[in-house]
Amino acid sequence: MINVEIKARCLDLRRAERIARREVQAEPFGRLRQVDTYFRVLSGRLKLRHIRHYQTHPGSGVKESYEFISYHRRDEAGPRGSVYQILPVRDGPAALQFFGAALGVKARVQKIRKVYLQDNLRIHLDRVQGLGAFLELELAPRSRSDMENCRQRVEELLGLFGIPRKDLVPISYSDLVLRGRRS
Repeated sequence: MINVEIKARCLDLRRAERIARREVQAEPFGRLRQVDTYFRVLSGRLKLRHIRHYQTHPGSGVKESYEFISYHRRDEAGPRGSVYQILPVRDGPAALQFFGAALGVKARVQKIRKVYLQDNLRIHLDRVQGLGAFLELELAPRSRSDMENCRQRVEELLGLFGIPRKDLVPISYSDLVLRGRRS
């Protein structure tokens, strides 16, 4: 699967949430508590994501799941393509132990994420432990030829959300965590 995405520092998540709801007219999907464990791999990135999904509907409870996410993406600011695969996992703790022993753990990222959906757009409002607040936009092209339209739409959304270029983050949360450890 492919998408076009950006990650940006976001000083005001409440404002971003209002824009997502009112101006983009995105629907709330729920609040997620995610723990991403990144493994050491030769190419791209591989992480095991543990998700606790607090749904928006009262009485829906909490759904818990695990999934492997493998992806390749250039480290660059601005709208960029990402090629990824997702594999659901039944026994997350066993998978974590197995792959941690086999590959080694590179980094662990913990975040609270609010998700909003509008057509083929996903808006993530993230509070990442030790890193701060971020906005992520992900657009899934309907076809390979739709990539440029998605890039243009992401650029428009950056303007709508008032995200300056200097706040775009070219690297993954795992890289930010690792940089923080070296300081």
